[in-house]
Amino acid sequence: MKDSSAVIVAVSLGAIFALALSAPTVLSGYPALGGQGGLLFGGMPMMSVQGQTVTVDQAIQMMKNVPAYASVSPSNNTITFASREVVLVVLATDHEEALNLTGRQSPSYATDDVFVIYGLINPTLVIPHGAVVQVTVINLDKDMYHNFVVTALSPPYSYMVMQGIMMNWQQQGIAQMMPFLPPANDAQGVAHEYVYSVALNTQTILWYLCTYPGHAQAGMYGEVLVN
Repeated sequence: MKDSSAVIVAVSLGAIFALALSAPTVLSGYPALGGQGGLLFGGMPMMSVQGQTVTVDQAIQMMKNVPAYASVSPSNNTITFASREVVLVVLATDHEEALNLTGRQSPSYATDDVFVIYGLINPTLVIPHGAVVQVTVINLDKDMYHNFVVTALSPPYSYMVMQGIMMNWQQQGIAQMMPFLPPANDAQGVAHEYVYSVALNTQTILWYLCTYPGHAQAGMYGEVLVN
């Protein structure tokens, strides 16, 4: 959603740090939640990070470079990985740019911003149990902040999805966080990227999503099957 007006955040920044830096049951990784500056929602800070920058052309080429161990199935919008060392390149972008990048319509549940992964929009990811996934997130959106969070919390999502993730984490101990990435610089043709690793240690169903208020609610999410 393109409404970036301030909203009230019901969880404290300290709680978000505790969530991100804990040792969850199913996921383990290196989220390093922190950053250079922050977003203000209702006067409370949410962390953002500049990260590294890549050109938009480089980001698109990275997304198109499908690993040999990945099978992309457009018919059911699924990517199946046959390795326990997975490289995942994720582009966060708007609805129209996703169509331009992939030539495909977004899933019916996605009405605004989406993720593009190896030529598919919000695909289901099938990943082997025990795999370590290196996630590279690049924000190609020109006017909106995004992140890519892994959680056991399933849709539908509320406007303030972070509250639900906190509650779910307290019950199941499953979450992998990252800060928000700023919008791409259209004039310079560069975008911000963030890299982290996550280990999928248990057979389960997880979900990836953007925690910016309203984004997951509008369909910026997808399923992860760990088997």
